[in-house]
Amino acid sequence: MKTSKLAIVVSFILGGVAGAVAYNYLGAFSDGSSTFRSADRFPTLSMSETTRGELTQASSINLKDGSRYQAFILRPDQTGLLRIQQRGALDAQMVLLNEDREVVQTSAEGELFSYFESTPEQTLTLIVSGLDFSSYGPFRLETEWLEVTNEGELTFEESIQGYLSGAPNQYQLVIEEAGMYQIDMSTSLFDSYLRIEGNGVNATDDDSGSSLDARLSVMLEPGEYTVTATTPYGNASDTFGTFNLQATKLNGMDEYQQGGSVELGQRVLGFLQNGSMSYTLTVEEDSQVRIALSSDAFDTVLEVQGDDVSLYDDDGGTGTNSLISEQLPAGEYSILVRGFSSGQGTFTLDIQ
Repeated sequence: MKTSKLAIVVSFILGGVAGAVAYNYLGAFSDGSSTFRSADRFPTLSMSETTRGELTQASSINLKDGSRYQAFILRPDQTGLLRIQQRGALDAQMVLLNEDREVVQTSAEGELFSYFESTPEQTLTLIVSGLDFSSYGPFRLETEWLEVTNEGELTFEESIQGYLSGAPNQYQLVIEEAGMYQIDMSTSLFDSYLRIEGNGVNATDDDSGSSLDARLSVMLEPGEYTVTATTPYGNASDTFGTFNLQATKLNGMDEYQQGGSVELGQRVLGFLQNGSMSYTLTVEEDSQVRIALSSDAFDTVLEVQGDDVSLYDDDGGTGTNSLISEQLPAGEYSILVRGFSSGQGTFTLDIQ
């Protein structure tokens, strides 16, 4: 399981906080109270220009670990996803606090992300501190508002950046031509999960992409579909972070035969999406028939049914592929293709 980086990368801010861990920044608070001293004591973090600072032996001390720190007032001037980058010679970490000394979030690898659904009424304070008591030096802080798309229409060949803020995101996908389509959801912050629904389709995926990224490969008919970007755990209720989402058309329907009649000597490319798929084979005279079912996407199961004939195979082929080789009398047979427990994806049916 890929651990959500809520505690170290991003958080959702709507006048509330993501945590309540106190850092003991000597001098930042007034006489042991739980509120900051006047914001006038601290410089304001610029939302448009580079803000510079430096930690020296004269800087304030964090009693938690002896590191030095410098505080800045943060007043977001719009809503959306804010990225704060720390650069320079200083090895540092950033901590964002609210007026009650509660940790809203901390940084990772010199970056801190915060999503503002509305402009906070309270004043936030950004603390830049050394990694340990020996960390000193100059630093730069740069802020940038990032564009995120959390709803609306998903278009082809164009990757969008979304942000999960404790709930799934839903997008609309319009298909004009039947074919095979692929939807990718990628992120390094959490375990991604995709769902597509509409026109009789209800398909999901967790880890078919790189690492723990989600990748859906589905056969879609013309119509409207709903794509849900989320996580496989808790309906994303504790997940906050950015992700990339992209839809791609792989090919049309011409390459696939989704059921129907097949002949000896024919190789069929199909796509299994819901349950099973059935083909009809007519054997003109008693023959030795070899039927091979293979797929890189799922564990195959092959069944052949006819008069006084009932054949089944799971892993008779290579790996988890299926193979039935049998002397069949003349007649009509039903060939059933399905996954062992469940499964979806492209398969090849070779009938000899």
